[in-house]
Amino acid sequence: MQAVVRLAVARAIAAALGASLVWAGPIAAAQLRWMAAESDVDRALAAYLTDSNIISDLLALTGRNISLDPELQLSIGPDVDGSRRPGYTGEERRIWLPYAYFEDVVRAQAALGEADASPGGPGDGADGAAIDQEGRAVRDALDMLEYTLYHLLAHALLDNASASLDRDAEAISAWLMIKGWPGGALQWVEAARAFGRASQRLDSPARDYWHVHALYARDERRHLCWALGADPVAVEPLMDAVLNAAARRQRCQASWYQLDARMRERLQDVLLVDAPLNAPLALRSDPGIQR
Repeated sequence: MQAVVRLAVARAIAAALGASLVWAGPIAAAQLRWMAAESDVDRALAAYLTDSNIISDLLALTGRNISLDPELQLSIGPDVDGSRRPGYTGEERRIWLPYAYFEDVVRAQAALGEADASPGGPGDGADGAAIDQEGRAVRDALDMLEYTLYHLLAHALLDNASASLDRDAEAISAWLMIKGWPGGALQWVEAARAFGRASQRLDSPARDYWHVHALYARDERRHLCWALGADPVAVEPLMDAVLNAAARRQRCQASWYQLDARMRERLQDVLLVDAPLNAPLALRSDPGIQR
């Protein structure tokens, strides 16, 4: 089904490069409205988003697992009422993602890359020819978009856009990605780190959005712990060394199992009965690294 969704979305996006398009498939729990790109920059951003499969994967995940009535609307395109910020509105059950937000997160990641490459920065002294800073900025920006969309999907499942529920939305979005996809734990680490690193800057291009929805270091560590609990083999090499790695794995595995049980109970009204996300996790007797 994932391949079918990707093909349908790719066709929709290709058409939307020249004209607005609405796509609603029976295998997705959301209606996609991809608005026409009006500038060369927007067309380039739309192409990057197409190639990433972020949108098609999100639709496939909802189609396999979620039932919403009315169905979710996902709008991508020009700024909404002049705002560069993405968001969710319960009145329309709609997530919107402006092209301008993508542009802003690319600029934010480019600024971080320049800071890393500056004298004394983490990248100081590296071979410039070996570092594609523009490509890295786009890749990290796509990770940020993925984090943002899953966060907004979580608000949609809660049917509440209030920032007061951001902590709950963070937990739901992490659970959706980590459990929803093979390799999801590793991908969520990349997405959370990219979003956290940029959103903690007070001078970033998208600061108006991130001042409300920032992922702070303490919360980022909680996300990494869930990912470690779900997939220690993939995630532990990316984490800081500790004196007792086995104890950390056990603690994070327990935290991950608790999160899964809590999410399945909290979202039981919107999860399909036979949804893969609705299946209890298989118990692991040994959370250690198996090689």
